[in-house]
Order: sequence, then structure tokens, then C-alpha cells
Amino acid sequence: MSLTEYHRKRDFGRTPEPKGEKPKPTERLRYVVHRHHATRLHWDVRLEMRGVLASWAVPQGPPLEAGKRRLAVHTEDHPIEYLTFHGVIPDGYGAGAMTIWDSGTYQIVEERRDRAGLELEYKVQFHGKRLTGEYVLVKTKQNEGRDWLMILHGTTPKDHPLDRKIHPMLATSADAPFDSKEFSFEPKWDGVRTLAFVDGGVVRLQTRNLLDCTAQYPEAHGIAEALTGAYQAIVDGEVIALDEKGVPSFQKLQARMHVQDEGRIRKLRRSTPVVYEVFDVLWMDGEDLTRVPLQERQRRLGLAVTPMGAIRHHEAFVGEGKALFEAAREQGLEGIVAKRLDSPYVEGRSAAWIKIKAQRSMECVIGGWTAGQGGRANTLGALLVGVYRDGKLVPVGHVGTGFDERTLKDLLALLRERESPTTPFVKAPRVNQPARWCLPELVCEVRYTGITNEGILRQPAYLGLRPDIDPKEATGEERTASVERAQRDAAQEAKKPKAKAEPAKRVPAVLNVEGREIKLTNLDKVLWPEDGYTKADLVRYYVDAGPYLVSWVRDRPLTMKPYPDGIYGTTFYQKNKPSFTPKWVSSWRDPEEPENDYVLCNDLATLVWMANYTALEIHPRLARVDDPDHPDYVMVDLDPAEGSTWEQVKEVAVTVRAVLDDMGLRSFPKTTGSRGIHVLIPIARKYTFEETRAFAEAVGKAAREREPKIVTLEFSKARRKGIYIDYLQNMRGKSTAGPYSVRPKPRAPVSAPLRWDEIEALGRPDAFTITNMRDRLALVGDLLAPSLGLQQKLPKKALASAR
Repeated sequence: MSLTEYHRKRDFGRTPEPKGEKPKPTERLRYVVHRHHATRLHWDVRLEMRGVLASWAVPQGPPLEAGKRRLAVHTEDHPIEYLTFHGVIPDGYGAGAMTIWDSGTYQIVEERRDRAGLELEYKVQFHGKRLTGEYVLVKTKQNEGRDWLMILHGTTPKDHPLDRKIHPMLATSADAPFDSKEFSFEPKWDGVRTLAFVDGGVVRLQTRNLLDCTAQYPEAHGIAEALTGAYQAIVDGEVIALDEKGVPSFQKLQARMHVQDEGRIRKLRRSTPVVYEVFDVLWMDGEDLTRVPLQERQRRLGLAVTPMGAIRHHEAFVGEGKALFEAAREQGLEGIVAKRLDSPYVEGRSAAWIKIKAQRSMECVIGGWTAGQGGRANTLGALLVGVYRDGKLVPVGHVGTGFDERTLKDLLALLRERESPTTPFVKAPRVNQPARWCLPELVCEVRYTGITNEGILRQPAYLGLRPDIDPKEATGEERTASVERAQRDAAQEAKKPKAKAEPAKRVPAVLNVEGREIKLTNLDKVLWPEDGYTKADLVRYYVDAGPYLVSWVRDRPLTMKPYPDGIYGTTFYQKNKPSFTPKWVSSWRDPEEPENDYVLCNDLATLVWMANYTALEIHPRLARVDDPDHPDYVMVDLDPAEGSTWEQVKEVAVTVRAVLDDMGLRSFPKTTGSRGIHVLIPIARKYTFEETRAFAEAVGKAAREREPKIVTLEFSKARRKGIYIDYLQNMRGKSTAGPYSVRPKPRAPVSAPLRWDEIEALGRPDAFTITNMRDRLALVGDLLAPSLGLQQKLPKKALASAR
């Protein structure tokens, strides 16, 4: 260890850093951790060793929770004087502000070196204000051995605040501004509500509806650097885009709101940058602040955050609401928010916060659209919008203004992706042109001047999409109270005692299903990370779909596919039932596979047990156990090759139906839940799998004759182009995703039965999901019910031609 490299990199005529003198011996080894605002924020961990400070740069900061690993880049040794150094390093190597983040003493518990005497690992015990306990610094082979890992030993904590999902506090409405010394007033920022979970240099961003938007707004990651007065925190704020006048523009923000591609985000950061306006803090360095009055939280936030770069923090105005409202209106802002100074932070809507809008607007669900006319003939004409009342989507009008050309193009693409064959509205909306329907997944904000007696918006204008709003939250029932009533409600709300937050208990729930008590464990386990869907959502879906699913899979051997760690975790196909399977679950041993005892999902209780086991996908056979050699269905699997489109899949499906119609056979389509379509043909149970496979091949050949450019029977994926008709699914022991089975894909799609007349209007193959299938089942019922027991005979001519 030496200071040679340290001296080589510095000009001591310009930098205030110490040059280094011969150190005096001390009884205990010392350490220091600097928070270094260089080109990129990082923390420098420096340990006293043999007369110098061995140093590591930790970009994400030292871990404070056991089990976390942080990259630590080994840098040049520093002089002992750095134990007390702090200040601003001028332009050049390491330029930027450097403050002491932690210091104290430590001891080396264990040191490991290689045969050449080079260090490989240090196990140390820290005795400091922030760093306490046993850490290990271990060398890796990356970056020519300069990359190390810094790890805190111990038991990983459960239910840490930084790992939670939190519903932000929402405001009620008042009809006019007011003055009151009991309130602070601030502008209502016209953007996307965003919570930031900060752990040193690591930032996680979450929207109002609990979705992760960390990658979407990299500018907001600057909160880690701006948080100069804290290391870990949960901060509440708003991501906003500014127009040319510096005024928040929700329409300008639209360009950023749906983008996930990293390349596009990099380009948009230049053309449409965003800023993160922070206005509240919920938790900081181990202290829960939600029970602390707003006035104190605002003080703490002001001390902790130093506005810089894209991070902004404006002081609230105490008492002066009317003047701020007039200023906001003059500047074109959305309005103001009044907050009781003595109010705690509560999740969800609270009367303690009051918003006063400068213009009337409503969050509406898009349920369809009409085609454009004249100059907009190639785009959309108007959006058909509604709000949820008593769980039903009620139309509130059509919106035909407020769009520019780019918005029309982007909106139409989003709507076509979600096109649906059935209306989502509880009653048909009034339209001037033929309507096309879509899944009720998109929420938009609409400005309007009033509401008719029939509940229809007057002079509505489109303001933009609201991906941060759950469609079910768009109720249109946000009533505006009088100023006096709003202030009384706020005072009462602030006086309510806030229940102490308890960590989520992992005690298994018990669900009684058809007389069976089933223990449900880890219901908050996230299985679909992008969507935030949990095991509880999976169980809920299978309870809803159970009566339909069980009727089809009853007495069919199932191959299960569990996903204990979510859809991106380890999975496996499981034929033999696990050892912990309840005794009441029916099973069957295949004479040809005596080693496998297959689960039979013959009741809803078994289905719920499978969901709790995270057997996300359900793969039934085409034959039942009482006659496993004779199927009661033929399956024609339409599998798109790489580069093929959903439109081509639908075109081939229609062709296959025509082939089957010409044979006098009734068929039943369903989405695969992935990219294709399954066509099921119910048959009499007298044909062997060799015969049904040959028949499916004959159907494929007939379809290829009619559509030779897009239909293929090529088995090799490398040579396959177009839509592959997979007839090989018709084999004994073969199984594939069954009707109503969930799939391990983003959006949590379902293999959904269809009517043939629905296919043309279906905008995407994964349209039906665990969140919208309940409404669909209520609307269309069990579309496969007519196929059960339908014993059709296969045409002899088709069988003969196949042979």
C-alpha cells in the first residue's frame, strides 16, 4: 500500500486535499465514509490499513440491511488525513463536493489473500454511527479485479418500508379558494403522481396505482443526489413536463407516459425532459413520519432536500390560498391544493387535503371510438368515454376535440391494440358514426364545461391519457364541496387518530371452498412484476373462473407448471403430484407412466389449492382418464412463426373454420393466451390419437391450399415462416394450456374461449386477462359449454386423405 497513485492523480497547488504525512500510530483502526458529489454521486469507504486509507468507491452506497450487495470499486489509497477531510475539490480528478457521511473505528475479523499475497477478502466489524455490524468486502474477477462487493452479514429483514407499495394520499375537492392559517397552499402540479423510494444511490419509482415507473423517468433518480440530508427516504411528489413558458403541461408529458424502451427514453430526455417536484416525505432514515403533522414533515423535507438538476421543491404558502389560486390561474396552472398543517399522512383519499381546480376536468375510461370524417378520415373521430358506477361502465359522452395529429395517431394505435368485439358499456352510448369497442383499460382526462341532466359531459375536450389511474377509480363521483364544508371536513379528518402501521403478517389465510379448508400462504407475493399482480390476484381469478374451467378439465390428467418466484423465476413441468398434496385431491396413474400420479382438477377446491401452489399454468390432456387412448377433442394449434402478425393468425383461423364448416363440423376457438389461437373440434370418443392427428394434419393441408402464402406445416422452427398449423398436439399424453388457464406473460393473459364472430375485432392475442375475464364471463358465459358432450364424427374422406 502506498500513496504513489494518489499523488500522481492530483495537483496539490490547486486541490485542498491533504498531501499526506507520516501517520501517528493509534490503538484502534479508524475508517471514514465520504458522500462524494463528483460526476456521479457515490460513497467512498476508506479503511485505515498500514499507514494509509484503503479506499473503495460504492456507487449505490453502503448497504444498511443484511443480505444486500453493493458494488465497491477499489481505488487508489488515500492519506490518513482524509479521515477528517471534507470540502469542495476543484475541476479535475474527483471534482465535486465531499462530505463526511460516517466515521468511527473498525476491526478486521478475518483477512484472506491469494498465494501472491494479494488481498481477496476482508471481513470487518464496524463501530460507527451509520455502519455497525459485520461486513465483508470481497474481490471479484470483474474489471481486472478492481470490482469488489460490499455485503452486510445477518438476516434479511422482512417488510422493510423501502420494499413496500404505498397508495399516495389524495385530496377531495372544494368549489372555491380560501384563506386559512390552518392550511398550507401549494400549486396543483399537472403531472404524474410519483413516490420515490430512496436507498443511498438506489431509487425506485412508483405511480399512484402502484405500478413501477423506475425506468420511465430517469431524471427523477436525481432525488438520490438531491437528498443531501438523508440516506434512505420515501418521498412523495409529481413528475411534470414543462412547456416553453415553464408551465406544467400534461399534454407534453404524454410523450413520456407510455414509453418503456430505453433507447426512446434517452431521446425523449432531450426533446421532452421532465422534472420531479417533491412535496412530502413519509419515511426517513428509519423513522416513520406518516404520523407526524404535515408542518413538521414539510420542515424535515426542506432540510433533507437540496433542489438540483431535475429535482425541485417549492416552499408551501401558509394561510394565503386566494392569492396563490389567482396566480396559478394567471399562469395557466391546473389549480392549487390546500393541506391541513396538522394532518398526518394517510393512504387514499382524505378530507385533510383539498384541491381547488382552475378548470373542470374528469378522469374517464375509454370504451370505444368512432372513425374520423373528412380531414381525419384515416384516424379516429371521437372517443367514447364513461365512468364506473356500481361496478358498471356508464357512458358520459364522446370526445372529439383536443387532439393534435401525433396524438390521434398514437391513440388510434393504442385503441386498435385493445379492440374488443363487445361493448364494455352497461348501455349503448349515443354515437353519430358506427362504433368500435375496446377493452376498458385506458383512462384519459377530459376538460368540460358542465354536465347535462342525463349525466353527459358538455363541450368535452381531450387533455391526455392517465396511465397512473386505475380504470376502476374513474367513477366521476368526486363531488365538489363548498369552501365551508371542505374546511370543516378537513379539521375533523386531521383530528382522527392515525392507526399505527403494522407490518404485513405472513399468517396463512384460510379459505373454505366447498367444505374444504385451504390454507393460503404468501398472498402478497408478486408473480407478475410489471403489472404488480400477486398470488392473491391469481387465486381470486381462479375462484371466479373455476366453474367454467373445472367443467372442461374434469377427469383430464393435468401437467402443472408452478412459478413459486413469479413468471421470471424458476419453473418446471410437474406430472407427478407433490408429496404434500391433500388426500382429498383426486389423482390418476397412467398405466403407461406408473411413476406419475397425475392431479385431476375435479372441483373448485382443487383449483384453489393449485393456485396457492402457484401452479399458474394448467395443461390438460385431450382425453379423459376413463378412456385415455381416445380423445374427445381434436386441437388445431395456430402457432405464429417469428415475424408473423396477429392479423395473419386471425386470417388463418377464419380459413380453418371455413375448412371445418365445409366438412360439416362445429368448432370452438380460443386464444392461447400468448400469440396464437387454438381451434377445438369436439368428437365422438372412438378415434385413436393417430386418427385425430392425421385429421388435424389434413385440416392444415386444406388450409395451406387456400392460403399458401401464410400457412405452413413446416416442423423446423428455423425454416418456418407464416402461421404454423401444429397438428402434433394430438398425441397421447400431450398437454397444452387449457381453456381459462392463466399464462406466464406480462398482463397476466388468459386462454379465453371466443365466438367466431369476435375474432376479426379482437385487437391483440392477450386481450383477456385475470383482471377483465370476470366481466367477460358475466357478459358471454361459458362459450365452451355447447362443446361438452358433442360427439361429432370425423369425415371418412378427410381421414382417408390423411392416411
